[in-house]
Amino acid sequence: MLLFIIVNGGTVEQVIAGQTNQVYFAYLGANPDKVDHIRLLGNNTFGFEDILGGGDLDYNDVIVKVNLKA
Repeated sequence: MLLFIIVNGGTVEQVIAGQTNQVYFAYLGANPDKVDHIRLLGNNTFGFEDILGGGDLDYNDVIVKVNLKA
């Protein structure tokens, strides 16, 4: 599963075209600012930071809980 967040009015079309300056990934090295923007908070619960440079690093700008069923 690839987790990412598109910020500041970015679009999926921009990401597909390789313009990734408006998207943050779960992989630190893929982020344009080299900062962690997605953190595992608990059992399948992820917190996101949506500001360049990590903002306040509280990872509560967006929180997503994923339920996977077979």
